[in-house]
Amino acid sequence: SQYNTFQLPGMDWEVWDFFPSMCRHLRQLNGIEDADYVDSWTLPPEMVNPTTGAGRSGSLFQKSRDGRFLFKTVPESEFSALQDMFPSYYDHLVQYENSLLTPIFGALMLNSLERFESYYVICALNVLDFGPLSTLQSFSNISVYDLKGREPKPGHFMQVSD
Repeated sequence: SQYNTFQLPGMDWEVWDFFPSMCRHLRQLNGIEDADYVDSWTLPPEMVNPTTGAGRSGSLFQKSRDGRFLFKTVPESEFSALQDMFPSYYDHLVQYENSLLTPIFGALMLNSLERFESYYVICALNVLDFGPLSTLQSFSNISVYDLKGREPKPGHFMQVSD
């Protein structure tokens, strides 16, 4: 798989950037300039606050400074599957510009050189970001679903409306 590595200045982290040219091209196809993308991820320390998602995976989520993008941690097995399918995924998004697949703009492995831990991260478009002047609360008919086809957790109920 195609990747670049670099070390974060002044930090004990090494970053592996997978499929950098394909991800850059996907950003360009979505009208995202490199400088804007980097600026979105230039977070002041008080904004670095990853949260655990509502799902079973325990993945951490971090919004970009402007809310346009999300970082999500994924298990190594899912990251490996992404690596296997990324070239076909990329070809699909290039061929079908109106695809309903969420574009992935970054696939990273973060290695702590001090703690010998690795985190696998994808960066995607935040599909729930409606721009700087609106909030999700301002829309009355929005429902958010996690479409994985799993059974509910024990003790939880699946709500089905008519």
